[in-house]
Amino acid sequence: MTTRAPHLQVGGMRMLATGLLIAMAALFVALRLFAHAHPSAWIGWLQAFVEAAMVGALADWFAVTALFRHPLGLPIPHTAIISSNKDRIGESLGEFVQSNFLSAAILGRKLEQLDVASRITAWLSSDDRTRAASERVLSVLPEILSSLDDSDLRRFLRLNLNSLRRELPIAAGLSAVLRALVAGDKHQEVLNQGLLLAERLLDEQQVFIRETLREELPWYVPNFVHDKVYHDMVARVRSTLHAINQNPSHPARQRFSIFLGRLIDELKTSPQLESRCQELLTWIFESPLLAEYLDSVWNNLKAAAIARIVENKEETQSLLQRGLHGIGRALAQDTNIREKLNQFVVVTAQRMAHEYQSQIAALITDTVRNWDSATVVSKIEEQVGRDLQYIRINGTIVGGLVGLAIHAISNLLP
Repeated sequence: MTTRAPHLQVGGMRMLATGLLIAMAALFVALRLFAHAHPSAWIGWLQAFVEAAMVGALADWFAVTALFRHPLGLPIPHTAIISSNKDRIGESLGEFVQSNFLSAAILGRKLEQLDVASRITAWLSSDDRTRAASERVLSVLPEILSSLDDSDLRRFLRLNLNSLRRELPIAAGLSAVLRALVAGDKHQEVLNQGLLLAERLLDEQQVFIRETLREELPWYVPNFVHDKVYHDMVARVRSTLHAINQNPSHPARQRFSIFLGRLIDELKTSPQLESRCQELLTWIFESPLLAEYLDSVWNNLKAAAIARIVENKEETQSLLQRGLHGIGRALAQDTNIREKLNQFVVVTAQRMAHEYQSQIAALITDTVRNWDSATVVSKIEEQVGRDLQYIRINGTIVGGLVGLAIHAISNLLP
């Protein structure tokens, strides 16, 4: 439907332009016949207009037609310009797009003006849009999950994660993560959670600790001594954990910070630690036990996700919508994050433009080269043919006016 409307418009304009030419020709014949029987001054003016209008119409018809095909089918030199120069047009179009649209500087300026982060924030803040998006996702997600080939997906993830693991500097990456934790003093929060977990485990594993201690002590140690040692040891450990957790300036925290600082530097610079990290990950990735565990986790997650979506569609949709809103609120409240997101979009687009602009230009060139001449002519005529027919109409009118001007000048001359 969308491809026929331009054809109809071009065809209609072509008929109008051709109709004007035919009308001028018919009027010219009628005036010639009428002039012999009824000579009059005004007929000369009209004849001057009609003759010049025909010349303008014919000249512009020839020029417009010569762009796309040979006029009247005659192989006149320098006609059918588009079809004859199809490959060169494709190359020029590819170079034009590469130079004027895929330039890193141009893309950067345009994306900075767009402020992508603010647009995303506004989109996520709209109830109608997030509701429609969440409903659309949930309508297709169960089918997508059910259609996934689990074995192929697991093999793909395992191979690609393993390949990615070999290429990445694991120790240096871990160093960067730890450095970020330390820079934001987040490592102390992690330590707090670890201390709380240790206290909880200490309370939950009292029976195991008691029995282990009983096995380690000699058989001749009396039970009351065993109980005393057990209670003192557990109380001291609990007291130490609690003291560290409650005291932000505890020496253990300082030692923990110093230890992390040294570890960060060693992870970044030590080839031995990098090698050990790679060995550990190799063992993990190649472990059949891990593969079996990941398979079971994936299957359980997949089944649970499908069941939840199907059985609690409205609740899941509401949860997803609230999640999208939450991201929108976070972006709206954090200018720094929006700036970083905009910077990421700009840098990524510029990098992709730099890396792929030649390939995109080549794609345009090859696509046009592979079109047959009739397709190229048809596509270009669809886009500009209607305006070119206006040139023919304007040529008819302007030619007639020029004819009147010349006739007036000739009457003024002696």
